Amino acid sequence: MRELIIGQIALGGFDLAGMIDRINYYHVAGQLTDAEREELIARAREKAVEEMEIDPKTEILALWAAVRELQKKVSAGGGDTPVPADEWPAFVQPTGAHDAYNTGDKMTYTDGKHYVSRIDNNVWTPEAYPQGWEERQS
Repeated sequence: MRELIIGQIALGGFDLAGMIDRINYYHVAGQLTDAEREELIARAREKAVEEMEIDPKTEILALWAAVRELQKKVSAGGGDTPVPADEWPAFVQPTGAHDAYNTGDKMTYTDGKHYVSRIDNNVWTPEAYPQGWEERQS
């Protein structure tokens, strides 16, 4: 996973907050060590197109969302056991086109609000690209 993220960082042109969300997700999922997480975040900050101020509250909320998602999988019988589809699943930061949100996909963001993707190949958060998401009431 580390090498894949290094490759994405090297390509540049990414949203720093989104990249840090992705790194934190894989760290919480156990696919990155603490040292790898810190190294990747430092690389991302160095390479970011625009230095953005990282809001600690947003980082913590994203981490907890990832933890809750992992807890659901574990309580359903393990990470390999399919979890019943949730109409408004928790937002998971896409790592590329292969797992991006498409038009009509639903999700619950870390702020607890429900969103529907307005576009295909949507890899952005509602904060980073609000035009790509429509807020909905459940």
